[in-house]
Amino acid sequence: MEPHPIMWAVAREIWERYLAGEGPHQIAADLNRRGIPTPARQNAMELITKLQERAQEDPRHEKRLARVRQRLAKGGLWRTERIRDLI
Repeated sequence: MEPHPIMWAVAREIWERYLAGEGPHQIAADLNRRGIPTPARQNAMELITKLQERAQEDPRHEKRLARVRQRLAKGGLWRTERIRDLI
């Protein structure tokens, strides 16, 4: 399985910034300010795109699409703990 190109670039940026002396809180705040999605948010956005296509063909996918959109609205921000997990 290939690493996700967007998430790989974000992980690399986090690591480089940490090695340069920036703290996890500052890194998380900047990623959120710039609208960089967390891995979970990126996956949810990709799933929404697929479900939108499927819902056009089969309305039964609308309920799942609504649930994923709800979960996406509730979260997806970078937290200091998540940055610490990556470094």
